[in-house]
Amino acid sequence: LKHKYNSVDLTEVELPEVDSPSNGISDRHEHRFTNMLQELRNEMVLQKEGENELTVLTHLDEMKRVTLRPQKYFYGPIEGTPFSLGIALPDNYGIHELNAQQEIRHSHTNVTEHFQNNNWKVHPDWVYCEYNSLKDVESNGESTTETTYRDKDESFDTPEEQVLHFLARVGR
Repeated sequence: LKHKYNSVDLTEVELPEVDSPSNGISDRHEHRFTNMLQELRNEMVLQKEGENELTVLTHLDEMKRVTLRPQKYFYGPIEGTPFSLGIALPDNYGIHELNAQQEIRHSHTNVTEHFQNNNWKVHPDWVYCEYNSLKDVESNGESTTETTYRDKDESFDTPEEQVLHFLARVGR
């Protein structure tokens, strides 16, 4: 999507699964998937509340590959406005839960020892830990009402250095 778009039409963003007629699937089958997406859109425009399931095509590897992904759509009106809010989640989203057995700060081992070597990296698009404001850095995390936001790269040369910093702070 281009920056500064004020609205997005669901039918322009989602591409429903459609088998080609050459695979023995009729135009009626293709029309059914397109109609399901159009019905979902219409219900959102009419500010109805509901949920629906639809299999869509999703691009990978900078749009070099495509895969099918079942999605669950949840939508409803935003009261007092002419807008609806819709959320699309992959099928089976949220069925797994991580139960940490022990918090790092209560651990008897120094977790930073696992990161002594240089054979690990932080994914460049993932955010693990950040300070909320410059005041947090200066006050060492004590609560403050000032919210002067900063860029995460100002204090750390690498994302790995940033993760190690927060692990050391939590381990205190």
